[in-house]
Amino acid sequence: QCVVAKLQIDVERRLLQLAASTGRPTIIVFDRGLLDGKGYLNEAEWQDVLATLRDSQGRSIDEDYCLRRYDGCVHLVTSADGAERFYKSGRVVGDDGSVTIRHETPEQARALDKRMRDCWSRHPHHIVVENTADGFKAKLQEATDAILNIARRMHPQNGGPAQRVISGLMTL
Repeated sequence: QCVVAKLQIDVERRLLQLAASTGRPTIIVFDRGLLDGKGYLNEAEWQDVLATLRDSQGRSIDEDYCLRRYDGCVHLVTSADGAERFYKSGRVVGDDGSVTIRHETPEQARALDKRMRDCWSRHPHHIVVENTADGFKAKLQEATDAILNIARRMHPQNGGPAQRVISGLMTL
């Protein structure tokens, strides 16, 4: 998790630099954020990961820093919770024909989803997008609307290029 967190920070910094260099307002959406690692670790292991991380000035990073890095967190609830008939585990063939392996059973997916939700729960713009009878397209529209609402609130129209990241935590 230490390597993953360091890579995440590096990728985020580089994408922010790229976005700022365009001189245009930009929204960057990640499917994972720094706090996701916490969901896979116990508290002591998570604190060990944080102890290895540094900000761009070489200062140590804490959990509050991880929360402040992102303008918002949009969490799409796993299909294993409320849309079970669409949840696939084991060898999964995607819509594009690619094959992936999803190890989590529906029960494990729901437990992981809850841990991820808990990791981000202190973020002031933590939006949870549930599964509804309206289907996946409606879920994506709700997530898109949430991202745009956060962007408008955090970066009004008359502002300059994006200086921060909106993290879209997507656990489908």
